[in-house]
Amino acid sequence: MKNNIKKDYVKEKTPLRYSVRDAFKEKSNIEIISNTSAIIEGCHGVLEYSDKIIRIGFKDFSVAFLGRRLNLKYISSTSLVVEGFFTGIEFSMG
Repeated sequence: MKNNIKKDYVKEKTPLRYSVRDAFKEKSNIEIISNTSAIIEGCHGVLEYSDKIIRIGFKDFSVAFLGRRLNLKYISSTSLVVEGFFTGIEFSMG
């Protein structure tokens, strides 16, 4: 029976068209942990930074974390972690 398997059903491996970095550029993820920490993936950069506001830029929008003692615990080219005491979060288009 093994010899009767048609090779037409075996698919060839195709190379990936997009890297993991490309996937993060297209989709964003924000995980908020209580009111003291946020993990942001797929961002394009920090637009504003102080201990009272941190504004993050994305492809089509921006997010501002408002609060006290805000800081960036971790930052890379596509992700970051904001920590502090959040009193508000603002979403802005454009």
